[in-house]
Amino acid sequence: MYNFTPKILTTCNNFIVETRHNIKTQIKNTIKIKSMTLKQTITTFAVALTFNTAFAQGNNSGMGGERENTKSLYQMVTGLQKKNDKFNVHIDFAGSAKSNQDDATGRWTNSISSRHFRINFQGNITDKISYRFRYVADRNEADKNGIDGFLNTTDFMFLTYKFNEHHSITAGKLAQAWGTYEFDANPLNIYQYSDFLQFGSADLFITGIQYAYRLNKNHEFLFQVTNAFSNSYDKTFTRFNRTNDEGEEVRTRDYEGDCNTPFAYVMGWNGNLFDGLLTTRWGGGFLTESQDNNLWFLGLGQKLNFDRVQFTLDYLHESDGLDRLRIASNDAAEILDEHNLAYFRDTEYNTVIGKLEFQPADKWNIWAQGTYETASVKDNEEFGDMFHNYRKSYGYSAGVEYMPFADQDLKIFGAYMGRRQEFSDESGLSYKNNNMNRIEVGFMYHLNVF
Repeated sequence: MYNFTPKILTTCNNFIVETRHNIKTQIKNTIKIKSMTLKQTITTFAVALTFNTAFAQGNNSGMGGERENTKSLYQMVTGLQKKNDKFNVHIDFAGSAKSNQDDATGRWTNSISSRHFRINFQGNITDKISYRFRYVADRNEADKNGIDGFLNTTDFMFLTYKFNEHHSITAGKLAQAWGTYEFDANPLNIYQYSDFLQFGSADLFITGIQYAYRLNKNHEFLFQVTNAFSNSYDKTFTRFNRTNDEGEEVRTRDYEGDCNTPFAYVMGWNGNLFDGLLTTRWGGGFLTESQDNNLWFLGLGQKLNFDRVQFTLDYLHESDGLDRLRIASNDAAEILDEHNLAYFRDTEYNTVIGKLEFQPADKWNIWAQGTYETASVKDNEEFGDMFHNYRKSYGYSAGVEYMPFADQDLKIFGAYMGRRQEFSDESGLSYKNNNMNRIEVGFMYHLNVF
C-alpha cells in the first residue's frame, strides 16, 4: 500500500513556509499601500499572525452553507483579499435576553445569557487534502473523553482525501449522516431542538470513516462506519444509583452481553432536485449495541425552496434494543430503579418537524415551526403494555429575523418558543405533564474572521 505520510508532511511544511512568506508580503504591502495609524498596524499584524476565522457549518457533508461569501474581518482590517483557501476560521456566537415561564408556579423569570459559542477551522491544504476542526466553547469540559480519545467539546476533527471530483475518504471525528435539516443546519441558527436532539443521548458526533460518492453537483451519497458510542459499554449502559460508604459509585447494570465490535453503519443522501426547488437530507442505518441488540434509525429531511418562501419537513424514527436515546428510561428512572433495571429495552421514537419561512422584504425573515413527537416501549414481562405510546410532545415556535448587513451574517431576532409534554395515565407518569414557554430577543453572528 502506498504510504501518503511523507507526501502529507512535505505538503504541510511547504504550507507553513508559504504562509509565513505571505504574511510578511501582505504586511509590507499593507504598509506601502495605506498610511495607517499605529493602532491599525498592530491590529493588522495581530490578525495576520493569529489567522483567527471560522467556516460556516451549513451542511455537515460540506455541500453548502449559509451566507458563506461574507466579508472577513481580515479583509475589512487590511483591505486585502485572501490568495488561497488553506486556512479559514469562523466564530459562531449568539446572546439573548430571555424570559422563561415556570410551569409549576406560572411565574416568569428573566435573564441575559450566551446561547451559542463555537469556533470552526477548515481549509484545503492541497486540491486533494482538506481538514476541519470545530470546538464547542460553551459546553462543559467536565464531560471527559471516552473510548475515542476526544473531549465532548470537540464536534469535528477530521481529514479528507479527495481522489477526484467523485470519490473521497474522510477519517476522524465526524457527524453521522442521520439526515434531516434540523441536524444538518448550523446549530447557531436553531432556536429550539426537538426532544430527540435536545434530550436524547445518542452520539451524533463520533469517530469513524466516511466514503463519499458525488454523482454530480446535485447528488452526494455517504457511507460511514463509526463507533457505536463514544464512551465505554459500562458507562453507556449502566445507571448511576448512589455512592457507597467508601465514596464509590454504585451503578445498575442489567444486561451482560458486550459486543466485540460496537460499530455503526450509516448511509446518507444529499440531493438537489428540479434545479434547487426540492433538496433532501436523508440518512439511515443501524448501530450494534450488544450481542443481541441493535439500534435502527431513519431520518428523512426535505425542503421546498421558492423565491421568498421555504418549507422544511423532517421525519426521524428510531427503534432501539437498549434505549440508547434514554428518553423513556430517564422519564421512568424511579420505576426502573424499583425493578433493579438500568434502561428499558425495545423502545421506539418518532419525530415530525415542519418549518415555514417567509421573506416579505430584503433583510427580513419570518418563520414558524411545529414539532410532534412520540415515545413508546414495547410490551415486556416486567411492565406489560404500561409504557406503550406513553409520551407525546408538542413543540411550537415562531420568530422574526432582521439581517442589517448584506456582507455580514448577522441576525437580530425576536422569538417565542413553547413545548408541552404529556404522559399517559397508564404509565404512572402523568404527574410529569408540563409546559414550557420562552420569549427571547437577541442576536446571532456567524463571524468570518479570516
